[in-house]
Amino acid sequence: MPERGRTAEREHAIFKFLRSQEGGAATIPDIHEAVTGALGEGVSLPAYYKVVNRLVAVGKLEPDSVPTTDGAQRYVLARHVHAGTAMTLDDVYEQLTLMGPTEQIARLMEARTYYESRRTTSIAKAAEALLEEEPKELVERFLCNRVDGLRADIDMHATPELRDEVLRHRIESQFRELHLFAYRYLGLSQAAITAARSGEILAGRARLDLNQDILRAELARRIFGNRFIEIIQTGGPFADLIGAGAVAGSDASTHGSVMRLRTAVAFEDDIGHHAITFNNSLVYVHPPTKARSSVGQPYHTIPISRSALDDPGNKGIVLAPFMYRYLDGAAYEKMAKCATDVVQWRCDEKVFSGTARSLDGVLLPKPVVHIRDGTITPQEREYNHYRRPDEYGEMVREGIGLSRQILERVRSSEGRSVFAGAVKATQIHFFSGLLNWYIASGSKPRFGEPIDANWDATRAAHIADNEAMSILLSTIGQDEHGSYPVTFMLCRPFHTLTEFYDRPTTDDFDWVRFFADRRDRDLRAYESRETNEYPVLAASPDVADDSFVYMTCSADYLSFYVGHTAGDPPPAVPRYEFLQSVRTGSASEERLIQARAAVVEALAVTGISADSEHNFLSKKTLVKLIPFVVFNAHEKVKALGRKLESELHSIAVQWLTVFRRDRTYRVSDVEFKPMTIKDFIESYRRSIEDDEESVR
Repeated sequence: MPERGRTAEREHAIFKFLRSQEGGAATIPDIHEAVTGALGEGVSLPAYYKVVNRLVAVGKLEPDSVPTTDGAQRYVLARHVHAGTAMTLDDVYEQLTLMGPTEQIARLMEARTYYESRRTTSIAKAAEALLEEEPKELVERFLCNRVDGLRADIDMHATPELRDEVLRHRIESQFRELHLFAYRYLGLSQAAITAARSGEILAGRARLDLNQDILRAELARRIFGNRFIEIIQTGGPFADLIGAGAVAGSDASTHGSVMRLRTAVAFEDDIGHHAITFNNSLVYVHPPTKARSSVGQPYHTIPISRSALDDPGNKGIVLAPFMYRYLDGAAYEKMAKCATDVVQWRCDEKVFSGTARSLDGVLLPKPVVHIRDGTITPQEREYNHYRRPDEYGEMVREGIGLSRQILERVRSSEGRSVFAGAVKATQIHFFSGLLNWYIASGSKPRFGEPIDANWDATRAAHIADNEAMSILLSTIGQDEHGSYPVTFMLCRPFHTLTEFYDRPTTDDFDWVRFFADRRDRDLRAYESRETNEYPVLAASPDVADDSFVYMTCSADYLSFYVGHTAGDPPPAVPRYEFLQSVRTGSASEERLIQARAAVVEALAVTGISADSEHNFLSKKTLVKLIPFVVFNAHEKVKALGRKLESELHSIAVQWLTVFRRDRTYRVSDVEFKPMTIKDFIESYRRSIEDDEESVR
């Protein structure tokens, strides 16, 4: 059996040997003879052909352009590889699962420093080049490159004398990355890239396939925009539309307290020793100039009153574990997290539909662009949570249902209304992964050599999209004439954000049939008493009308970045995204481009604000920028939270007096003791510790 870790040692020895050769080139037989002798291993020459083919596929070796007298092909090190630093982006991703939390944090900070140090050189050159690069073709080449490298490793794994733990771990890591990009980020079908069953592929019972024609056709429905970076000039067709309409921004907040009751002079008690969670949301509507005089207080929120707090339609504003004694601790904490999102969706839906009233009772104008703080995907969107027959499931279903109502209004408006979000921090590495690959090797077809042959993928790979795009777009910046650089749009279907992300076998996968079959199986299990839970899909006469099924079939989320920042270092920009229905054919590419332009125009009209509060417990030098309408809502919702706690305080005292007629309680007898940051974060940690990793 091959020695543990021999793969890495062998490749390093190949690099070292080539460095020692005159001209840095050698044939595979020469490499085989020298390296097997140096390592004292008995690996055959045919196996070394597979090793070298893999190194060529991942860009570590290149065929030598100088012919030999006997016609044999020689190989040289790629310019960015030498014996001491022979790592590529693939190698970095392989190591991520082996790193501890402190090391990953340190590497992330180092990645930011590395990006900033290359801002005026490699990154600036990349930004200039990406103004000319067609994004669909770029993504296609990127995916083909990754598949080629993985195929070469699988071919090596099929040779017993090359098989070892390092190779197996490398293959598994590459599969995870391919799944992430192909299925999670792009929502491609298995017809385009057949990699869903990686275990079977590795065992030789299935093949890793890429159908380039199908891939190209599916990317045409996932990537939108003529160039990786485009310049949008404000003051154009949408200026009058935005000026005559309203722009809205919403935010939600949550905080926890422990309710304390003073029962005697010397005694006090924490009610149940449980945290009480307060959730609230507020929408600020920036009215058009002509309507500002008629809207005195352009804010909408759920009324803070006893009747509103006790209204079943406002569930989730005030939560405590003792109110939901049938939920275990983890389920309760997840529901509390979901409730914050749902409370915000309620306000969003009313304002976006044009039925919301301001604090002084005036009907607020329906916004042309509505920008939500955070992602526009429902916080809880796993089907296994949606189908739960308890209060947690009810909260998840309400969130999905409200999101559906907004999508229906987007579709009925025929592109005249845009429902968008501004995500301040993201863990997605799609844009940054594409940029790193482009700088290190993907730019070679355009320039004949990479933009930066010495690009340190080891350091750069750890940076997330929003910070990478902030630095990239800042090298272009906006000018005094109101032009903004923007990226292309990535379209993510709803299923990519659920546990069904790798399920579609074709791009026109029949989701209604899929869920109908699932409903029938669940019904049979219920009728045969295998389970006591009546399936939630059976409650709808037509499966297609269920909100989860509707969103799976129709909801698409388009993400992009806007370069409205400068400085050194530049403030971090959010990821902008908006909701549409691309797969149903109701949104053409022209309409999507118009929606992106409308968001940029709304930002230009209403402005941008710096947000430092969201850098909680951090000393980061990067300041985050958010739309002014969102920042305004955020500032007001904090004051609303204090009012909510005060109102609940007085209501609790009144109820205690009713229950205990032998004693009159004073306001000072009841207090809400703030939770410590440690306790609050710990409660949220418990809510997600057994969740699957969510990609946002």
